Amino acid sequence: MRNVGFVIISLLFLAVSYSNAQDCLDYSEFAQIEGSVDTPSYAFGVALAGNYAYVADYFSGLQIVDVSDPATPLITGSVDTPGIAQGVALSGNYAYVADFNSGLQIVDVSDPAAPVITGSVDTPGEAYGVAISGNYAYVADYFSGLQIVDISDPAAPVITGSVDTPGEAYGVALAGNYAYVADYFSGLQIVDVSDPAAGVITGSVDTPGAARAGAGSGPSA
Repeated sequence: MRNVGFVIISLLFLAVSYSNAQDCLDYSEFAQIEGSVDTPSYAFGVALAGNYAYVADYFSGLQIVDVSDPATPLITGSVDTPGIAQGVALSGNYAYVADFNSGLQIVDVSDPAAPVITGSVDTPGEAYGVAISGNYAYVADYFSGLQIVDISDPAAPVITGSVDTPGEAYGVALAGNYAYVADYFSGLQIVDVSDPAAGVITGSVDTPGAARAGAGSGPSA
């Protein structure tokens, strides 16, 4: 009986302690879902500009969402890309969609309610991710590594260089003169793109898992 009483007292103490701890917590500091919108397909990538979110929506192309009120986001426009939208990046009035077997799709989003595909280039592999810097788009192109595309004329993009990474390029991010490629089982590949026509792998690290998505499949300075 003495042991049973000790257990009951211990449980009561723990319950009171837990209750007091809850009273001390400020739940406002925790992240909360403010709002959501169900896109027609599978949301694989997103980029933001102003009051809009641009969603790479797999079978449903590019979905444009008005997020001016985060509690009630609304789809205001869309364009059905010919392939499977995997990633998206923004620069100026254009969205650049990594469209899997349909390469890079360039979409004029100057009117978010009525986006229009203005140009495209069919990359040799499957476009999974994209990042933009100046007049160039850098496409993570699966078995075909990093493809570098001149987008100075959005109506007529041209592949000007490429680097065959050792793995499968899934994602890409940019900083300065370097592209950082998430290369699946070959980890992180660092590519010097100071000459976009002649990118060179300058370093790499074999991550313990499978590197999938670059953190910045979006615009870069």
